[in-house]
Amino acid sequence: MILLVDHYHQKSQDLHYSLKQVGFQGECVSLSENGFLPKGVESPYGYFCQMISDEGHSLYFNQLEVPDFWEITGTNSQGEVWEYQDKKATIHYSQSGPARRIQSVDWLDKQEKPLLTEHYNQYGWLYSRTFYDDEGHPTIRTYQNKSGLEVMTENLQTGDLLLEWKGQVHVFTNRLDFYRFYLDERQFDLSNICYNSLSQPFFLSYYMNQPGQDILFWQESISDDLPGNMKALLANNHTRTQHIVFQDLQAYQTAQSLVAADQLKKMSYLGYLYPEKSDKVTQKTILIMTNSDQINQLDFLSRKLPDYQFHIGAYTEMSQHLMAKAELDNVFLYPNISAKQLEELISTCGFYFDINGGSQVDQIVRRAFEQNLLLFAFEETVHDRYFIPKSHLFLSSDPDKLIETIREVEKDFPRAIVNQRAQTSQDSSEHYHKLLKGVLNG
Repeated sequence: MILLVDHYHQKSQDLHYSLKQVGFQGECVSLSENGFLPKGVESPYGYFCQMISDEGHSLYFNQLEVPDFWEITGTNSQGEVWEYQDKKATIHYSQSGPARRIQSVDWLDKQEKPLLTEHYNQYGWLYSRTFYDDEGHPTIRTYQNKSGLEVMTENLQTGDLLLEWKGQVHVFTNRLDFYRFYLDERQFDLSNICYNSLSQPFFLSYYMNQPGQDILFWQESISDDLPGNMKALLANNHTRTQHIVFQDLQAYQTAQSLVAADQLKKMSYLGYLYPEKSDKVTQKTILIMTNSDQINQLDFLSRKLPDYQFHIGAYTEMSQHLMAKAELDNVFLYPNISAKQLEELISTCGFYFDINGGSQVDQIVRRAFEQNLLLFAFEETVHDRYFIPKSHLFLSSDPDKLIETIREVEKDFPRAIVNQRAQTSQDSSEHYHKLLKGVLNG
């Protein structure tokens, strides 16, 4: 079995994790490469660049090599390279792993349009370059190995790819042929393919020249019509894919209303198996992570919940405005918080309040959910409402309701955690085993 995804985004990760929890031992292949794919996930590009199981560390933003007397500056969101008053480059950070690690660098012309993007991986070496035309459109992307030897060139306008591999030059007129070559080269077991996209993974499955039983895991919404490729699967009884698993309950219910009765048997609903890292008892400790000094209703909440401790962390220095909150008896501040400190707080706190201004910090709402912190938020500042029970969302103009709910859930904290998970697409291992066994065994 193989899991085939276009991009290893959060929903792909959730599906991969869920399958592994029920014994999935196959390969996970992402058809795109971002340089920071986790262990156990590879891409065709990473394979041919020989990025598998390498050693090294990602580059911190100020480790980028620049000419003498140029300056590198950085914020939580991005870095910049300057030659005196002229901006020469924008540094983009990876969203996985340690903070401020270089994923790509856009080198700019005098009008600050990109001339060249350099792509770095989690091992700290440059593996790809993207070139742009005068209008700022990407034209060519090259790939290289750790030694700097160019192994592949992709024309982003025509779709042609040229690969130098094992002493031979291979020319492909499109990505699909390139992906087929990769799968042949890797000699994966392709008898069962799970995939989550009606783009390239669908075409690889649909036109596979060998028999097999595949499953489409549909993770997107459905409006008033089914995608064309999904209709083709449902109408054709001779494709490898004879079952579609919807992972959004509303999408599943909508799709049921759009298909003929005889096609319903080809569709099922299956949620996710989210990590659940600790069992918590009621702890009157609240965690807040922020990258700004705006904490919605902090004074009011700390005063109305005097028996609670508020632990507020930031990856950077805190402003004088926020540092002044340390004068409140039950507020504790952690400027420049370390990853270890944050992990300790996540594992020991009982609640997470998503009430900070600015952007979400390091997917903290998701991380708090996985650790079974009870989540609360204000509508005006909520960052990830998917994991927060609707009954725990409040208007900041009426914070008394949040206080009332806190006092209510104190009476049965474990039940509140169960209810919080039940309001997501949390599923069970038993359901996964039953459905996958039934589908793959025909």
